[in-house]
Amino acid sequence: MVLCPESDRPTVWLGLLANLLLMISGAANADRFGAGFDRAEWRLSASELECRLWQPIPNFGEGVFRQRAGEQEQFMLTAFQPVPAGDALVRIEPPTWRKQAESSQLGTVSVKASDTPVMLGDEFAGQLLSSLQQGLNPVFDQMAYPSLGGQASVSLVAVNFKRAYTDYQDCRSHLIPATYAEVSRTRIDYGPGQWELSDDEVAHLDLVVRHVEADPAISTIYVDGYSDASGKRSTNLEISKKRAEAVVHYLQQQGIPLERITMRYHGSRYPVAPGFSAQARAQNRRVTVRLEKG
Repeated sequence: MVLCPESDRPTVWLGLLANLLLMISGAANADRFGAGFDRAEWRLSASELECRLWQPIPNFGEGVFRQRAGEQEQFMLTAFQPVPAGDALVRIEPPTWRKQAESSQLGTVSVKASDTPVMLGDEFAGQLLSSLQQGLNPVFDQMAYPSLGGQASVSLVAVNFKRAYTDYQDCRSHLIPATYAEVSRTRIDYGPGQWELSDDEVAHLDLVVRHVEADPAISTIYVDGYSDASGKRSTNLEISKKRAEAVVHYLQQQGIPLERITMRYHGSRYPVAPGFSAQARAQNRRVTVRLEKG
């Protein structure tokens, strides 16, 4: 044991107090994840298939606003390491220089045990975006975080948000208004003896074309023509060919290379509805358009 002279004791106690304050400060900061004012940035990736606006959160993950073609907007909080399941309180917090502004609460959200612990729908995402536009910082508070021995807060920072958000909104306005699932299997119906495309069918094929042009993973378009069984076999085969050719011709007109299209025509073979009723015949007069990735 080392004894300090009486004259040195105040200095020693001040040193111990300073170290204690540093430890407390470090513990307080350790459970708060967020980009500093000088490092906050918003990044954007944009295409007709997906718009993604996100902020890297140092030592934690990312806060991501995302909208895909034909879908609602989402917000995701991703993490470098899985976060335990539980709940988080969402607060809206003013920056430190806006001393007159007050914090508010948006509510409690579920936290999943995964590397995407928070996934929020369109309404909640809109509230977060509105707060950021006003220069306010959303905070996900009281999240379980075992590596810190307790709970953590994760914040988004509104610095540099507005310009990136303008570009994000522009991207959203150019998204294809249909999901891949909605265009990857298309059926076109026909009246007896018909093979022309209606305006509605052309509009749907335009969505197919936009997906094909925007998604390099789509390798092949299969176009299959069919007829009902009410005529001669040769007549049925010919009209199923005309139906398929009309679709292929339109796709080519829109710039789809012929080598990406596989066309087939089957006449009255492969009916989807058995029998010879008017309803069955109507279901069998069709062209199917199928997109394949690979």
